[in-house]
This record gives sequence, structure tokens and C-alpha cells, in this order.
Amino acid sequence: MIDKVSKPAIKRKRKSLKGERVRDAILDATAELMKTIPAASISIDVIAAKAEITKGGLLHHFESKDELFRSLVQRVLLIDKANQVTFGENIASKAQDEVEFILNHVDRSFLATGTAADTTKTLMAIAAYDPRLLEPVREFFAEQSERIIDNSVNPYGMMILIALAAGIYAHDAIGVPLFEGRLRNKVREAAMALARQMMTAEGGTAIPKKQTGRTPIPSRARRAREEIRASRSRNPRNRAD
Repeated sequence: MIDKVSKPAIKRKRKSLKGERVRDAILDATAELMKTIPAASISIDVIAAKAEITKGGLLHHFESKDELFRSLVQRVLLIDKANQVTFGENIASKAQDEVEFILNHVDRSFLATGTAADTTKTLMAIAAYDPRLLEPVREFFAEQSERIIDNSVNPYGMMILIALAAGIYAHDAIGVPLFEGRLRNKVREAAMALARQMMTAEGGTAIPKKQTGRTPIPSRARRAREEIRASRSRNPRNRAD
């Protein structure tokens, strides 16, 4: 027998779903405005008009522009995490999966210029407004680097390829692609071949750690982690005011 759901519970659920849709509409409107207007010049009134809600309705969901921008950063991070393999959970003992992941990542940087370029543009706009709002992004990439160091078959090769993809995304975001047309296709083919060569043994199947006859040198991983942490501590933006 199915329990009946009370009318108040149904109303609360509908109200919650409506609230989520309104929040998404506000975030969508903000991201759309950032494509053509500097973040500092975007007012609450302009965002509300774009989202087709009242200013009071907007402030009900976001108390300030900074809070709105922080929520937008968090949404970008969720999209990025959804598109990536969580290192240490799915890849630690599957070198072939790692190769497939980085090949797909590099391939997307050449092909999926729409959503990826838009999210990059959003982060750039927020960085220009207040770099401190991107602290969650810095933490995400620092944690990702540590996971790669701990679990990747070729950690530095992986980082180089991720940086390559990030550069392509950034140029697409500002409307100045590094390559277009046939040249873009040719460079994509060369990048895929390079990625495959860097992440596999002699261009063939990747060698899982358990088959190498030795384990990675712990001190190397520790040194790499220390370098990442030291770099973060030297960055003035990561120090307390």
C-alpha cells in the first residue's frame, strides 16, 4: 500500500522546485550578461530584469551580488567535476581508463567550444570583478593536482595535457581561437597523437602500476605535493587579509 503524501508536503515540494528554477534562471541570466558586460557593471536591477523577476524576488534568493557570483562559481565547479573522472576512485588501478580520460579531455577542448568556453568566460569575468571569489576553483585544482600525483601513471604528462586543454578553452572564451577550420582539425589530430604517446608505453597500451614490477617512489610524490602547497602559500591571494 502506498502512503498518501500530505497536501502541505506536496506544496512544500512544489515551492522548493519553483525556488530552484528561479535560482537557475537568475544564474543563467547573470552568466549570459557576463558575455557582453563587465561583471562590475552588472547591477542587481539589470540581472533581475534579464531573469524577468522583481529585484525583491532576486534578493530573496541571493542577498548580494557577491553571493550570486559565488553561487555561479559553485555551479561552474559542479559542471567541471561532472565532466571529470575523480582521480583516486576510478583510475588508481586502471591505467587504460586514465588514457581514455585524458584523450577525451583533450578532444573536448577542440570540439566542445560552446559550454566549455562559456564557463571559462564566466570565471574570467568573476576574476576581473574580484579574484577572491575564485578561491574554491583554486582549491579544486590544487586537490586535483594532488590526486594526479598520487594516482596517475604519468602525472606530469597528465598535467601538461590538462594545461593544453585549458589554454584552448581560454582562447575560445575570449573570442580569439588559437586555430580555426582545417588548421584546428590538424592540430587536434596532432594533439591526440601526442596525448596518446605521452600517456602510454611506446604508443601502445598503458602499463598499469601493478605490472611495472615496482611502485612509485613515495618521496617523489611527497616532493610534488610539497611544491604545490608551497606555491599556494606563496600566492598572496591565498593569505589571510
